[in-house]
Amino acid sequence: MRISCRAVAEILKLLKKSIQPGISSLELNAMAEREAAKLGAKTAFKGYGGYPYSLCCSVNNQVVHGMPTSGN
Repeated sequence: MRISCRAVAEILKLLKKSIQPGISSLELNAMAEREAAKLGAKTAFKGYGGYPYSLCCSVNNQVVHGMPTSGN
């Protein structure tokens, strides 16, 4: 449990530093997937019930459970 929580913390730290105007949630998803692979981790969302992404994120006008997109 400690190892998996540490991996999540590292990925979230990377994403937090990367969030800025103009970056898409799809780019953040790709970053999360690359970092998870580096850490030897498997993301919980990807593949669950056929969900194709590692992140479940919402931007601005989305309320909850947004799928990453290339738009901002």
